[in-house]
Amino acid sequence: MWRTMPLLAGLAAMITAVLMIRVLEVRHWLESPLLIVGFLLILVGIVVIGPWLTRLVSRIGLRQARSASAVIAASRIQQTPVATFRSVSGLVIAVFVVSVFAGGSSIVGSAEVPPARPGLLQSTSLHATVSAGRTPTQVADAARKARELPGILSATVGFGPGALSGPDAGTEIYFRAADAPGLGFEDIPATVTVAVDTSFLHFGTTQPRALTPAPAANPAGMVPVVIILGTDGTPEAMDRARTLLNSSGVTAHPATSTLDAGLQSSTRLIRGLAVLAYLGMFVAIAIAGLSLAVATASAVLDRKRVLGLMRLMGMPVSVLRRVITREAAVPLLTVLLLSVGLGFVVAWLMVTFIDDTYQMTWPEPGYFMALGLSLLLALGAVTATFGLIRGTSPMTSTRFE
Repeated sequence: MWRTMPLLAGLAAMITAVLMIRVLEVRHWLESPLLIVGFLLILVGIVVIGPWLTRLVSRIGLRQARSASAVIAASRIQQTPVATFRSVSGLVIAVFVVSVFAGGSSIVGSAEVPPARPGLLQSTSLHATVSAGRTPTQVADAARKARELPGILSATVGFGPGALSGPDAGTEIYFRAADAPGLGFEDIPATVTVAVDTSFLHFGTTQPRALTPAPAANPAGMVPVVIILGTDGTPEAMDRARTLLNSSGVTAHPATSTLDAGLQSSTRLIRGLAVLAYLGMFVAIAIAGLSLAVATASAVLDRKRVLGLMRLMGMPVSVLRRVITREAAVPLLTVLLLSVGLGFVVAWLMVTFIDDTYQMTWPEPGYFMALGLSLLLALGAVTATFGLIRGTSPMTSTRFE
């Protein structure tokens, strides 16, 4: 049972790091090393504990065996658990690593939409700055087309003394008071035109901005500087609004929303890591599958005299094939579920360490495809050795010099 120590030590190190930063609120340089060392210990611990778990399962299987193939396979696994598990250890490690990345990448789709508050740019709205030189007629035409699309609730054009060339260009943006409710404002001055500070468009603004009466009675003589589309929040409506703004020819930059800006950098990073994890897993699975095929073929060649004696006593080749299959399936399935479970536990600890507001959800379909591919490769690797059983266990292999 000493084989459980590396795994338990790794879990203890990661849990300690999370407790230090989230519960005790202690900032120390040991937090990150504890997390990294804990991850490595768990990685090693899975390989170390695998033979022990394989031996325990083989003991249970031997007591419950009801066929010749089950008795032979369980007996050999119990006698050589280390060598038996070594053939599938590559697949087990690949599944663990990709489970960690799949669990971590699932927080991309679970980010909560910021609550709507009057005076702040709504998370269901998209906006884009207007390119210099675009006439009010062109911008008004784009807004009119947007209002005709399903799911788009409002289309508001903001005006200013000149084009917005940066986050601090100008001090105020002017809107028609009739368009203010579509932007989420409640306290609207009783004027034709209202003004709001340009920080209203900044994604980092957390304090609501108030409307003030505009000095100009009509913004028609000003320059259109921004166009804001309010949607019902559905992905379809957001995509329609984004496509219209980006293809209208009047915007200077791609349309964005508050939620897009808040998740842009982290989403790209996490999705990039997830893609790399899946690619890495495919490579690891291919190598591990070849390793499993070689190990299984080697086991068949090393036991050709034993297999020949079994055939000499009348055992069918189909039974010998089931023996080889069980010897590969028992260690793989024994530790595979442990690897998947530990992978998501480690991912949850890492996500909690970064930000306890994140929530993990079901992984992407690519994870289940990768997991299914690993099982298919394992089955194919074992099946590929079936031809060796008949060819390496003829009656002549039982001769003794």
